Amino acid sequence: GNFVPYSYLDKSHGLYAGDLKMAPYADRDFAFPVQGLSVTIPHKQAAAAFAQAVGYKVQLAGAANTLYWNSGILTAENTDIAGFYAPLRNYLEKNDSFSSAVIYGAGGAARAVLTALLHIRDLKTVYVCARRAEQAYELIAHFEGNAELLQKEGLNTKARLAYLPLVHEEFPCDLAVNTIPQWGENAESPRRDFTGVRYAYDLTYQKTPFLAQAEQAGCICQDGKAMFAEQAKAQFRLWTGLEIPEQCYADIFKK
Repeated sequence: GNFVPYSYLDKSHGLYAGDLKMAPYADRDFAFPVQGLSVTIPHKQAAAAFAQAVGYKVQLAGAANTLYWNSGILTAENTDIAGFYAPLRNYLEKNDSFSSAVIYGAGGAARAVLTALLHIRDLKTVYVCARRAEQAYELIAHFEGNAELLQKEGLNTKARLAYLPLVHEEFPCDLAVNTIPQWGENAESPRRDFTGVRYAYDLTYQKTPFLAQAEQAGCICQDGKAMFAEQAKAQFRLWTGLEIPEQCYADIFKK
């Protein structure tokens, strides 16, 4: 009841050296009273390398958004994955599972999305649709090269991962996930025909052209608001072992 959130911003004695790069763990005083840290772009990859231990989600996603103490060990975790998966989990508890999915984009967010989707055991095919073929193939190779880790953690090792160019002949799929930003008045959806798409998911907080077109086609639509709240709730559990009070986030997106 006495929890007071605050930020630790002192660059001279904090996690950052003067040039804002991660400082070696041994050279820093971690006595200041915080349970952990929330990490954002562009430091998520550095945070993963900075920690003393990493969770399997960090290994697969290649990035960490959370640092926390686990039995005295500074541990990196990626709660973006749990945050993204939460709305899907709620949907799949009451509906048929997904057999096919298309991810638009092949950057860091797409890695987190694919990590989450491989928790769906019935998924047979995941297409990575991107502008740069080499980036998509690199992402696919990363997951194929971690088959043992996937199997160890009980994730889907049978799903086929395939590349799609950004411009292609569109086809039905159960789930379409967009990680490509759509900012500005001239933003366009990376998908145009949502026929045969059951669930459309965009990581952006607003209704994007992607979701607007999906809604017109009658798809179930999900924006990034729930993911944002759920990843923070997961962080709070790691830091405190408690559930964050709903009043802390219930009105976060209200104008």
